[in-house]
Amino acid sequence: MAWNYDEKDIEKETVGGSYLTKSGCYEAKILELEHKKTTNGYGQIVIKLEVEGKETTIYHTYEGKDGVIEFKTRVLNHLLYLNKLKNSADIEKCIGKTIGVMLKGKLSQDKKYINFDLEGVYHIPTKRTATELKENKDAKVVDAKIKQYEAEEPLIKEPGKKEEHKEEASAIDDDFPFA
Repeated sequence: MAWNYDEKDIEKETVGGSYLTKSGCYEAKILELEHKKTTNGYGQIVIKLEVEGKETTIYHTYEGKDGVIEFKTRVLNHLLYLNKLKNSADIEKCIGKTIGVMLKGKLSQDKKYINFDLEGVYHIPTKRTATELKENKDAKVVDAKIKQYEAEEPLIKEPGKKEEHKEEASAIDDDFPFA
C-alpha cells in the first residue's frame, strides 16, 4: 500500500455510483472497504456504503501518476482518526461503523451515471470533522457543506436507450379479440 497514516492531516480540512442524485452530507454505514488498483495501476479504495437504506459505491483513488494525492489520503486519515485508528493497514476495521460522509456528485461524461466523490467525513453526533474535534473547534464545516449542497440542483442522468420490440401477428393472434 502506498499511503501511511499522517496525523498532520488532521490539522487540515478535507473539504474545499449510485441511486443518489444529489451531493450531500449523509449518515452512512461502511459495508465494505477494498484496496484495488485502477486500470492505470493507481491506488484506490472501493468503499461500499449504506446510505438512506440503500447501497452505494465510492471509488476513492488516492494515488495518481505523480504519486499519492494528498487531499485524497487526508480524507482517509480523517476516516482513521474518527475511528480511533492510526495505521492505514487497519482501515478494514472501519467496516460496520457508521460515519458522516460528504459526497459530491457529478455526471459521467456520457451523462448515464452519477459518480460521487468522498469530499470528507465527520462525527455524526457533533457534526464535527476530525480537525474540529482534534482542535476542539465548533462545528462549521458540515453546516457550510450542507448549505452548499442544498443550493445545487439534483443531477439528472440521461435515460438509457430502450430496445424496440416489434411484435409480429400470428395466425393465433388474429382469432383473439384482445391481441
